[in-house]
This record gives sequence, structure tokens and C-alpha cells, in this order.
Amino acid sequence: MTSIGVLVMVLVVMVAREGDSVVKQSQFLKITQTQGEGTVLFEKKVATVLECAAVCAQLSGVGYNLALSPGAPQDCLVLGTHTNTTVNGNYTFYCGDCKTLGQSCTQNSDCTTLEPLASCSGGVCSCPPAYSVSGTQCIMVPVGLGGTCVVNAQCQANTMNSTCNPSNMTCVCQPHFNVNASGNGCLFDYAGYGFTSYNGRYVYHLVGGPTPSTWNYAFVFCTWIMSRMFIPRNSAEWDWMEQTTRTFLDTYVYFPINDKSNEGNPVWNNGTSVGSNPILKWSSGSASATNTPSFSCVRMTVKSFIPTQTDEYIAFTNCDGPFASTSVICEAV
Repeated sequence: MTSIGVLVMVLVVMVAREGDSVVKQSQFLKITQTQGEGTVLFEKKVATVLECAAVCAQLSGVGYNLALSPGAPQDCLVLGTHTNTTVNGNYTFYCGDCKTLGQSCTQNSDCTTLEPLASCSGGVCSCPPAYSVSGTQCIMVPVGLGGTCVVNAQCQANTMNSTCNPSNMTCVCQPHFNVNASGNGCLFDYAGYGFTSYNGRYVYHLVGGPTPSTWNYAFVFCTWIMSRMFIPRNSAEWDWMEQTTRTFLDTYVYFPINDKSNEGNPVWNNGTSVGSNPILKWSSGSASATNTPSFSCVRMTVKSFIPTQTDEYIAFTNCDGPFASTSVICEAV
């Protein structure tokens, strides 16, 4: 359903002038918690819904708003033109020019009050391609892998990481993804992308270069390739991380620790507390030594590139600060 909470029903109003028999019959769609906007022809307090409907019919109005109140009288606003419809919990809108799906129409605006996706096609309010009619709504039709599609969203509604192949209009896995064994899902092709195996995990080293990079970019990059920044689980993995970085002549590697959410309380990127983890070698022996309000992310400085440095260490740095010769290691998730 659209953002307008609607209860649609046909209200047949028999309008009678005093001393006459029935002279006019009109139809209105009742849309709850909604206010129609446009030119106001008439405004007064009325005792009943039928009284407001009668005035609307006599003035050839296109609809009317009736204020919701615990009892009579109620505010009645008759519209001469209808330009928009908005959510308003204080009103019920009775629309005389609103069309539901399947009703006849002459222009797109006839159909869009109740369903913004609808259009006037062949003189009938209809849903766009890739959508089906469900009551007063247009509902997207999900399509599985191999099925015929019109737009990407159809494929993605059924299978994550899929897309509509424009060459044959069928749902396929996105680039760098392969169909799973069951044929109903798309799995990231880590090996095909360039990940290598280390200690039972797939890892990917994005080597630094002359173009500056940032901690935030490193975080997003790992997420984009269905992974996370590498977390060393023991001293051997810490050493491997440092050696791998040094092998490619990088001076730094971004490290998966930050205190963005709680200044002064560093956590791993997965949200768990860093605590006094013995494998972590902090600059000056403490996380607080380099931690400032403007430095909320961590990187490792590798050894041998700085003459006075005898060992690698980690320290806080600017999350958005661009640094050349800084790499990141990602691990598959």
C-alpha cells in the first residue's frame, strides 16, 4: 500500500431536493486518514456524512473532506478541483474523481491517487510491467534465477545479489557471484575475485599506493566485496598481518578497531570490546596515548620503514584522513 492508509468502498448517495423525488446519484471513494487538497467550494459544519455528500453533489464537487470528530457537527469541505491527496489522521476524504485499478480512465492522474505506480493504459487504470494487481495496489512480481524479468528489482526481490540480464531479460547472478548448488541463490566468488586462503579463511589484500586512502574507505571496500577488515585472532596472525603489509612495501595497514560510537572506548569493528588483548601492541603501550576526539580509527605502522622503529604498533588516526602507502586486508564473511 502507499503511504496513504486507505479504506476504499463505494458510497452511493441519493440526493433529494426538498419537495422533489430523487434527482441525482453520485459515487465516492472513501479514503480514511486522508485529506484531499484543491479548490474549496464550500465549508461548513454538518450533522451527517450524507449531508456533506448532498452539498457536494449539488455543487458538482469532485469530492469532500469530512473531519473526524466524536459527534456532530463535523467539518465538511467540498472541493471544486482535486490536486493532491495527503495523509491526515483527522480527515476522511470522499473522492469523486479517484479511480481504482481496472476502472476506466482518460489520463494517468485519474489513476494515481490510490496507487502512485498506476497509469492509464488503453483507457484503464493499470499496473506497470513487472507488477500485478492486488486489490487497490500494484505489487511487484518477484522472479527467481532463470525466470523472465523486466527490471532488476524483480530479481532482487527473490534472490539477493541477482540482476536482470538485459541481453535475454532473465534473472542471473550479479558479476563476481555464482549460482549456489541448489540453484536458488547467488554466492560471492571469492577465489575468482582474487582472495587467497590463509589459516582457514579467505583473505584479500588491497595494496596501498600513491593515491591516498582512508580508514572509512577501507571499511566500505571490504563490505562491498562481501568481507570485513581482517581481525588477527592470535600473535601469529598479528605477525602475518604485519609481514604481508611489509612485503608489498606499504608503511601502514588499516586495523579493525574504532571508537566512533563511544569516545575513549575502543571496540573491534564487530562491536565487541577490545579490552586488554595481549596481542595488541599499542603506541606508547596504551590505546589512550594516541586517542583523541578527532582520531577515532586505528592503523598499524609496520617495522623497518622508520629508522628508529624496532617493532610494529597500532595507533589511533583520523578516519577520513588520506594516507598514501596504506593498505587494508579483508577476510571473507
